[in-house]
Amino acid sequence: MKKHALAAVVLTVAGLVIAGSAPAQASVAPTLPAGQDFFAAACDNIRPQLTRVDTTNGNATLVGNANDGSCAGNAAVNPDDGLVYLAYSDPGSTSIATVDPKTGVFSLIARTFGAYSMPGFTITKDGNAFFFSGPQLNSLDLSTASATAVGTGLGVSPDVMGYNRIDDKVYAFSWDSGTSTFLAYAVNTSTGVATADSAHNITMANYSYNGNTGYNLNSVESMTFDGNGNPWFVGDNFQAELMVADFATGSATFVGEITNATIRTSAPHAFHTQSIFIVAATPRSSALPDTGSRAIALVSTGTIAAGLLAAGAIALIIVRRRKTTT
Repeated sequence: MKKHALAAVVLTVAGLVIAGSAPAQASVAPTLPAGQDFFAAACDNIRPQLTRVDTTNGNATLVGNANDGSCAGNAAVNPDDGLVYLAYSDPGSTSIATVDPKTGVFSLIARTFGAYSMPGFTITKDGNAFFFSGPQLNSLDLSTASATAVGTGLGVSPDVMGYNRIDDKVYAFSWDSGTSTFLAYAVNTSTGVATADSAHNITMANYSYNGNTGYNLNSVESMTFDGNGNPWFVGDNFQAELMVADFATGSATFVGEITNATIRTSAPHAFHTQSIFIVAATPRSSALPDTGSRAIALVSTGTIAAGLLAAGAIALIIVRRRKTTT
């Protein structure tokens, strides 16, 4: 009986260890990590307007206006210094500016011609900025707004591009109508070549809006990665549909349409943006990326597993000692 009891204890502990160490499967859509804020800049025939977005429903709260310009193009956060850079159009040119997420104030850096909205505007952890024009990757000098071609071509014309600081990689996505999938590519910023990465393809979910069903977000304007390494997309089937994807599974979920009645009163479909970005609500070191609840869960699971394993070993030792002394 003692042997059977001991075996039951050891098997129970082993089962708990295995269960505790197994990766959890995502059952719900990713959410914005705690301590991070989501922003969108309006692209309309008015001054660029910065809004803070509620990522549970798409409701946008006005933060502030730019001093000049009209359509706000792509934005990117510099992990090196925490500054938010944004491109926006002027008559005949594009301006590069920084924007203060707390006030919405835009500070002009330089004006340049061409590269209207600078699609795929991305900044890596070293402060190096990139964007694409068709199949060509370009580097961008953040102090002068001058662009330089990198390599001779990506090999694909992406829809969007973004930097994931969790794995320190730049990813581009291109819509494939045959599979209703955004095909993922890992971008080499030194050679300017994009390599297919099927493990991170994104399947865009169907969604309904205003009583109409069967919509699919097959056209996106911009994307950004959050602190957990999950990508957020904004589309333009109507105006500013917001989606988030689980980067580990490739499953996307429709959140809602970004709306703000103070910018346009002709709702629905009253808000258009090409520019979304996520910043930390509180300062943190760029050398220590926020991995959110996943890291906490991993530590907790590992600690529990180690404790259970130790408990099993102690139980085995006690039983052996008792058997030896009897």
